[in-house]
Amino acid sequence: FYAGDATKSNYFRIPSLLTLDSGTVIAAADARYGGTHDSKSKINTAFAKSTDGGNTWGEPTLPMKFDDYVAKNIDWPRDSVGKNVQIQGSASYIDPVLLEDKSTHRVFLFADLMPAGIGSSNASVGSGFKEINGKKYLKLHWKDDSSSDYNYSIRENGIIYDDTTNQPTEYSVDGNYNILKNGEYLTQKQYQVRFEGTTLIEEHNDVDVKQNVFYKDSVFKVKPVNFVGMKYSDDEGETWSDMTLLGKFKGDNERVPLFGPGVGVQIKNGEHAGRLILTMYNSRS
Repeated sequence: FYAGDATKSNYFRIPSLLTLDSGTVIAAADARYGGTHDSKSKINTAFAKSTDGGNTWGEPTLPMKFDDYVAKNIDWPRDSVGKNVQIQGSASYIDPVLLEDKSTHRVFLFADLMPAGIGSSNASVGSGFKEINGKKYLKLHWKDDSSSDYNYSIRENGIIYDDTTNQPTEYSVDGNYNILKNGEYLTQKQYQVRFEGTTLIEEHNDVDVKQNVFYKDSVFKVKPVNFVGMKYSDDEGETWSDMTLLGKFKGDNERVPLFGPGVGVQIKNGEHAGRLILTMYNSRS
């Protein structure tokens, strides 16, 4: 990964590097568009692979990306004021982890998901899910609801339910949590950023992007907590599955732990042979 490559990012941090059983070398990293800052910021997950032991690499892709803010090369200020300025409103992915299942050769990519304007320092407590009839579903807040309640949830097949009536609405989400109404995608204007001196301007451009429950302009929004997610690939990163959100095991009075970046491991022997293990940490209760 390098400034000016296909990711359109000038800054990269938190690399993950893994050699697969086939000999293919894969890499992932944060493609950071708002300088080198952690979330909150504009960050996508970059991925690339090499079939000759790392001597040459294919063009990088973005298997985990949000489109609410444009992916654009920006030279971030380095003066004493400008270097501390952060993008305030974007959703982001951060801290990728790679892992291969040695029996199926399925490649897993894990990362933390941050809703618009959220990072580890300002995330709320809670998992972002609610329990209904013994199952946990992602809970949502409707933009016109004057209360702070999360009266909606994403149920089976991505259907958004009104939990006050336990009835399906005309809304649903796809496998990456983009919103549809009566089967048609909802859109919103994308944001762009620019500097006027050391003042960062965040403003709409003329590009329409699909609404997503992680975006600040969405009609439905997730709780502003940190999430953890996973995608997998059965062709060494040529294509990827839909997003699976993890962390349902945590309660509303706890924070979901974040991934310790790098690579995971797989248990080889014993009762739990085949189990996939990832390190996680939690900086706040």
